[in-house]
Amino acid sequence: MFNSLFRLLDNSYFPYTMKSKNLDAAVKEAFPELTKKYGEDVEISLNLTMVPNNTATPIQFKTESGIVLGSLDDVSTTVSILCSNSEVQMEEALVFGMNMEAQGNFTMKELVFYPNVDAVIVQNARVKKAHVQVKTQDFNKLFTEMLKEESESFNAKWVKGWSVASIDPSLAMITGLLKNTTMTPYVMDKFMYAGFGMQADLPTGT
Repeated sequence: MFNSLFRLLDNSYFPYTMKSKNLDAAVKEAFPELTKKYGEDVEISLNLTMVPNNTATPIQFKTESGIVLGSLDDVSTTVSILCSNSEVQMEEALVFGMNMEAQGNFTMKELVFYPNVDAVIVQNARVKKAHVQVKTQDFNKLFTEMLKEESESFNAKWVKGWSVASIDPSLAMITGLLKNTTMTPYVMDKFMYAGFGMQADLPTGT
């Protein structure tokens, strides 16, 4: 179900745009050639696209590593570095190809969701297209560290979780009907475990 949804969302969800002050600073430090071309006030963003092949399973559930997005073998990831300044907007400067795998968790407890990224692994990173000449370096290490910093910022943002009551405060009443709502990938390989109890199921006798 999750993999089918992933493929349906492919055109509407991807490319996924990543933009933050930390990411902007990291890209400028890694590729000083960008500021030489676009100026010190250039704003950097990254577009990320994941393309599974015909046999790939882009989303996996594993008891040891939790939810695994992507693959080091079967899913190709493209990262485009886009630059904006007073003259251009979101201009493609560099395009990288790589294999990326993100491991994390999406536990739910009492209708509060707790997303967390545990690790990001990058392999086979290489330049696919360059509108700006950059020096060759260890791109695997570069993108691994860059995405690790973004993961840490993501985890800090959602450390207290996200409640369904954020959509509508009245939804908080559901917790009175559904007891012990739980969701976790750490129970059985290939399955996301989820369940709840109903208030009406509680015994009425002593």
